[in-house]
Amino acid sequence: MLNFTPHSGRARLEFTQAVRSAFQFLERDYGMTCVRVEEPTFVRYESETGFVNVYHGRNDYHVGVEIGRWIMQNGEQAEESVPLYTILGSIARDFARSMHPQAESREDVQQKVAEAAELVRRFGAAALRGETIAFQRALLFGDQENSRLEHDAKYIWQIRKSAQQAWKQSDYREVARLLDALGEKRTEEESDRLEYAMQRITSDDE
Repeated sequence: MLNFTPHSGRARLEFTQAVRSAFQFLERDYGMTCVRVEEPTFVRYESETGFVNVYHGRNDYHVGVEIGRWIMQNGEQAEESVPLYTILGSIARDFARSMHPQAESREDVQQKVAEAAELVRRFGAAALRGETIAFQRALLFGDQENSRLEHDAKYIWQIRKSAQQAWKQSDYREVARLLDALGEKRTEEESDRLEYAMQRITSDDE
């Protein structure tokens, strides 16, 4: 039974309509049925072997897809799912990291949903069929990516801690070296400090 949950605000983006149109191949080629629509940000498809969730992040406007299957756990049926980016990452790591499917306008929603559907159609077939190896590879990539992100977070925290200490000591060369290493992860305040440090270094060298 198809359930509709009303919601105001973002309905003008027509996300669920875009999903129903772009993901028709799930019903046609994989025998899935659209079983739930939560306006304006969520659509779910199910079959006897698995399911697909397509969602529009309520805060970050991220267009996301989860592919799942039914498994037995402790004698009961349970869900096992993987996000689309882990499936892509298990095929081509850099491909997954380059994805930023945010959509904040109706036109963006139409485009990003269509792109997500095409990625699922091209690269998600094994997962849609519930093949164990596809889920194992996606889960492994997800674990590796989480470990990498945790390591990066610790590395950035250490840089910021050292930069703060150098700032207190007026060691502007060290401040500049450390904050420059943050690249795009610099905050506005850190960018201002980097600019000031560079000015001080230039002044000192004259």
